[in-house]
Amino acid sequence: MNGTYVLKKPKGLSNFRLKVMLSFVAVLCILCLPMTLMAADAVVLKFASHQPTNSYLNHWAKIFIEQVNKDVDGAKIEFLGGPEVVPPFEAMKYINRGTVDLYLGTPGFFAGAIPVGLASYNIFASSATLRTTDFFTMMDKIHREKGVAILGDLGRGGNLGCFLKNPLEKADFSGLKLRTIPHLNPLVTSLGGSPVTTSPAEVYSALERGVVDGFLYPQGTGIIETKWYEVVDYVVDPMIPYTGCLFVMANAKKWDSISQSIQEQIMSILIEMENQSWQWNKDDSEKALNKLYESGELKVSKLPKGEAEKYSAVAKDALWKLIISKDSKNGPKFKEIGEKVSIQ
Repeated sequence: MNGTYVLKKPKGLSNFRLKVMLSFVAVLCILCLPMTLMAADAVVLKFASHQPTNSYLNHWAKIFIEQVNKDVDGAKIEFLGGPEVVPPFEAMKYINRGTVDLYLGTPGFFAGAIPVGLASYNIFASSATLRTTDFFTMMDKIHREKGVAILGDLGRGGNLGCFLKNPLEKADFSGLKLRTIPHLNPLVTSLGGSPVTTSPAEVYSALERGVVDGFLYPQGTGIIETKWYEVVDYVVDPMIPYTGCLFVMANAKKWDSISQSIQEQIMSILIEMENQSWQWNKDDSEKALNKLYESGELKVSKLPKGEAEKYSAVAKDALWKLIISKDSKNGPKFKEIGEKVSIQ
């Protein structure tokens, strides 16, 4: 025996039947090959959020991820977590270097790097409406200078609220110390108040100890999650005419390396999520406050008509002045879009 194995035709199997069987096996292998290659070449996208995993603010991002994983051939999104994965104030750096491929973030955390991103708060309009303008094209171009692509926004719809220990009778914050974040400081100072910066973990105790007299925060489920309503009594009516923003961001190089077909499938799902989230976010905001009104946890401090108009106008003007002072080239362009499409 020379070590060579000779394949023998099984007894009773004709040459014709053997050829048919081998042909069938060959065809089967060919059909399976694309699936094997697809599995090997599937694009895996690492996703993180600026919010803790269980936060309500991840609601639409999770639906988006589930839908992509279910419907997009050749792509899978893996959710890695929240701030423990990407510190929110360092998000641009982490995205740029590819620690994550996709990220759910809000411009207030990276306003130092891209101040004009704050314009997204000051234009009260749905993503669908903004897609009829140059808004997303311009935002994407500006962020790409930092290696980041802007794909869409799942956070639009709700307003910003002013929550206080005592009622507000006019558009005047004189004598009040309000917990804010930096891009809201101009609004507080424009109305005569004193902005105070604390971490979210310190807000409750700061209100208890009288360090602050109130805070500015998005209306919605978040006010219930934090339990900050327990240490204030009033919310000012009208709401401050800023809306939410939760950009879906991507590492630009990674995004551009993905096939056009996969990009189109992902964007189709994202745009549908945007359309659904706009009304859901508005409804959620109203339901959360109504729940607190009905339980007696919060009361409304309604401003007279003239004062309400002043309050809203000062808010819009203060943020535009901040944005334009930081980016005199792009700020006015976004303000022009806002003047055309904002509904508040």
